Amino acid sequence: MKAPSLDYFQRYLIIGFGPRPCCPLPVPMSGEGGLTTKGYEIALGEQLEFWLRAVQVEATYLPSPLEAYEQNIQLDVIDALGAISGDAGISPPVARTSADGFSNAPLKFIPNTYGVFRIQARYPDRNTFSRSLSTYIIVRS
Repeated sequence: MKAPSLDYFQRYLIIGFGPRPCCPLPVPMSGEGGLTTKGYEIALGEQLEFWLRAVQVEATYLPSPLEAYEQNIQLDVIDALGAISGDAGISPPVARTSADGFSNAPLKFIPNTYGVFRIQARYPDRNTFSRSLSTYIIVRS
């Protein structure tokens, strides 16, 4: 099997929940802060804080290359089938990363109804646009 070409992909965006970690790849603990084997569970009416980190494809412990800083990252909420959903929102809907690769501003997922969602991040990457997805977010009663 041939390895994917790195001509197109230079960076990858990690989407994590809770406060920003001190390291780029925190190890999630089962049951910690709402994380389950199915996804992240929250109750309707709660807001979920999350963070982004742009890293290099070849070395995920390193921040994204310099030319990637300060580029807009478009954030959307998608439903379980992958369609953009109006049943939840992101504040703010556009993010940027700093020199360490982490998002500059606090980010929040705000559900308006019950359901299963994911956060989608779309960002420029070399000759194309890439997209990264969060784990599932389950909004319950």
